[in-house]
Amino acid sequence: VQTLTPAEPLRRAMELTLQTTQADFPVVENGRLVGFLTEKELLIGLHQAGLDQPVGAFMRSDFPVIATGAFLFEAQEQMVRASVRALPVADNGQLLGLLTAQDLNEAYRMLSISPTLALKPA
Repeated sequence: VQTLTPAEPLRRAMELTLQTTQADFPVVENGRLVGFLTEKELLIGLHQAGLDQPVGAFMRSDFPVIATGAFLFEAQEQMVRASVRALPVADNGQLLGLLTAQDLNEAYRMLSISPTLALKPA
C-alpha cells in the first residue's frame, strides 16, 4: 500500500496514481493513520490549489476505517455510506492495509464460485 504524509505535495499523490493502480491513499504521520486522500479530494485539490499544495489541506480527517476480521458486507456498507472506493485497514491507529471495492468484488466472485471457502479455516 502506497501512503502519503500530510506535508507531501499533491504532486506526489498524482505521481503515485499514474505509476500504480492505487488512486486512494492512507495518510500516515509518525506511524499513525491520520487521514485519507481519495481520488476525488486529489482532483479537487489539484483543480483548486495546484500540484504543490500539501496533502493535509485536502485529505479527509474524518473517514471510515475497517478492522481486520470485519465482514465483507460491513466493509461494503461503509464504502457506500462514505462514498469511497477504498477503506484503510487499521488496528489502534496503525495502518495494516487497504481494502478496495475491486477486492470486495473479487472476494464475492470467489465466494459465488465456491461458497464453502468462507467456512474453511485458513
